[in-house]
Amino acid sequence: MATLPRFRVHRIEEDPLRLVGEVSATEYQSETWIHAGWLGDLRVGNHFIAGRWSEAGTSWAFAPEDPHARDKIGEARDFEVFEGYWGERASLVLDESLDWHGSSWSDPIDHDHCRICWATINSQENAQHFAASENLRVCPRCHSSYVQRRSIDFTALGGPAA
Repeated sequence: MATLPRFRVHRIEEDPLRLVGEVSATEYQSETWIHAGWLGDLRVGNHFIAGRWSEAGTSWAFAPEDPHARDKIGEARDFEVFEGYWGERASLVLDESLDWHGSSWSDPIDHDHCRICWATINSQENAQHFAASENLRVCPRCHSSYVQRRSIDFTALGGPAA
């Protein structure tokens, strides 16, 4: 897997919380992942801190959405960076508190989507799937390829194909 961009924090500003530092790259797999005003995620172990990027002179600043994120950051000063879209998916895969179980789709009219690859889940496609809640579902392929293995390899592939 290609190396994810990293954010090395030089200082932490309080009230409001803002981390200021350097990023190793603003692109990953030929796509922009860090840009002023964009959402992103910092990985702390198997947890993610969502926030928004801004320029801070010649450095970058990351403002967490969660006002209690300082507790999650702890002493960490070096983070893997995820673009908001991929961070959301990676956090689902790595979240050990989610209890994924086999589920069946029975509504003949409505549908949902796999939260990783966006495959359709309905009575014709992926009717047998996995769910962690009523609104949090993944297709069988993403469950076996990523959720079960706690793998975020889909980020290196530009995402899994539906």
